[in-house]
Amino acid sequence: MKTILFTLFLISNLAYSQNNWQITAQACIGGDQSEGLIGTLKLSNGYNLLYGRSNSGISGDKTELNYGLADYWLVAIDDNLTIQWQKTIGGNLNDQISKVIESQEHFLYLTGYSESDITGNKSAINYGGTDTWVVKMDLNGNIIWDKSYGGNLGDIGSDIIELESGNLILLNTSSSDVSGNKTSLNKGSNDYWLVKIDSDGFILMDQTFGGINNDVSGSVLKINQNQLLLDGFSNSSISGDKSENSYGLNDGWLIKIDTNGAIINDFTLGGSGDDYIKINNMLIINNLLFLVGQSNSPISGNKMVSNYQNSTDCWIVKMDENFNIINQIAIGSDSTEIPSYISVFNTNLLISTASYSGINQFKSEANHGKLDNWYFEVDENLNFLGNKSFGSNGYESLAFTLQSSTTELLLASYSGGKNTGDKTCVGHNTNNTSTSPSDFWVYKVSTDAGIKEQEIDKFQIFPNPIINAFIIQTENQIDRIEILGNDGKIVLEKEFSDKNYYVNSNELQAGIYYCKIVDNNGNLVIKKLVKA
Repeated sequence: MKTILFTLFLISNLAYSQNNWQITAQACIGGDQSEGLIGTLKLSNGYNLLYGRSNSGISGDKTELNYGLADYWLVAIDDNLTIQWQKTIGGNLNDQISKVIESQEHFLYLTGYSESDITGNKSAINYGGTDTWVVKMDLNGNIIWDKSYGGNLGDIGSDIIELESGNLILLNTSSSDVSGNKTSLNKGSNDYWLVKIDSDGFILMDQTFGGINNDVSGSVLKINQNQLLLDGFSNSSISGDKSENSYGLNDGWLIKIDTNGAIINDFTLGGSGDDYIKINNMLIINNLLFLVGQSNSPISGNKMVSNYQNSTDCWIVKMDENFNIINQIAIGSDSTEIPSYISVFNTNLLISTASYSGINQFKSEANHGKLDNWYFEVDENLNFLGNKSFGSNGYESLAFTLQSSTTELLLASYSGGKNTGDKTCVGHNTNNTSTSPSDFWVYKVSTDAGIKEQEIDKFQIFPNPIINAFIIQTENQIDRIEILGNDGKIVLEKEFSDKNYYVNSNELQAGIYYCKIVDNNGNLVIKKLVKA
C-alpha cells in the first residue's frame, strides 16, 4: 500500500485566487459612541460571538446601559448576522476585555482588565491600579461569577486557556509587588504573571516570569497535557528568568513551562529594531510552532529576512518544539502592517492584519482609507499564496476570522469609516452627522480559493450529525483522517490499517468540525461534521 504523509498543509490539490473573495453579507453593530472589536469566537451552539469594548449607552444596536468609561461588550450573532443576545459588563471606570473562551462544560470565561470599584455589575473588589478581571458566564450571556486578580499596581489579563482538568490558566502582565492576591515577586518593571484557578475562580498557584526591564505577555498555548508555551515581548537583558540578551529595542520572548509553572526553556526572537509578538499571533500545528510578529528590524540578531522598504512588516517564523528556527519570511509593503490574528483556512495559514500600505509585490490592492483589513495566506513552507483587502474611507483595525466552510469565511474588525468602499452596511458611524467614532464591522466572504476535492462522492460519513461515533463509507483505502475545529486546530486524528473506518467521537464537544480524509491515491476530501 502506498503511504501518504498527511499533514495539515497538504497543498498538492489546492487552487488559489484570493482576489475572487466577495462579500455576500455584512452588518455594522454599535451604539452612538465608540465600539472596539477585540476578538471573535465560534460557540458550540452555532452562534458567532463578537467581543470588545463599548463606550455607548442605550442607542443603535446597544440595548443596555454603559456603566463607566468603557465596558466589556459581547454580541452573539447567527450565521445571517442577526443579533441573538448581547451583554454589557462593567463598573464605574475603565474595563477592557482581552479574550473569551468556551470551556468543555460550555461556560464562557472572559479575561481582561478593570480599573473599576464594586459598581455596575462588577462585584469583585479592585486591589489597586488595574486588575485582571475574569467573568464566568453561560452561553446565553448570564453572569455566574466575577473575580479580580492583582496587586497594588497594574495587572492586565491577556489570555486564558482551559486545562484537561477543568482548571484555567490566566496569562497576565503585572507590575505589582506581592500584594492583593498576588504572591509571586515582581522581577522588573513589567513581568509575565501566570495564575492557575479552578472553575470557581479560586487561585491554585501563581508564578511570575521576567527580567530586569519590561516584559509584556501575549498568548498562552497548550503544547501537550503537561507543557505550556507563553509568548510576548521583552527588552530585558539576561536577568531573572531571561537567559538571553535582547537583540534590539523589543524582542519576542517565548517561555516553555510545565503546568505547575516550572521553566523548561526560553528563547529570545528578534533583530536590532522593534519586534513584537502579541496575543492571537501564535499556533502550534503538528508539533511545529508558527508565529507572526510585527517587526521593523533589518537582518540582524536571529532575523534573517529584510523588511520591504525598511517599513514595519509582518514577520512569520516557523520553529520546532525546541525553538530551532526552520524558516522565516517578512511580508509587508511601503508602510506599516499590524498583525492581529493567525488562523488556518482550509490547509494554509491565514494572517489577518491592519495595513497602512499601498500596492507592492505582496499587496495587490490600494487602501480605501487610512487603514484597511488585509488578509494573506502562506503555506507550510511560508510561501506567499495570495491576498485580499477590505476597507472604507476611514480606518479598519484588528481583523479576525471564523471559518464557516471550505469556501466561506466570517470576517470582523472594528471600523471608523463611513459606508464607502467595501463597507455598505448602515451603522452608527456611516454618515456626516454621526457622532460614533467606530462600530463592530462583520462581513461574510465567499471565495473559490478553496480545495479542489477529488472523488468527493466516494466518501460518505454516517451518521452526520454525529453523537458518539461515526463511520466513513468508501471503497477506497483511507490512510489517515484529522478532525479540526473552527479555529483550524486538530482535535482528533486517527490512522487506519484496514477498511474498518470507525471513529469514536465521544470526546468531541458539541459544535461544528471539519474531517480531512486522505486515501492511498492522494485524494484529499474535507467533510463538514456536526457534533450533536
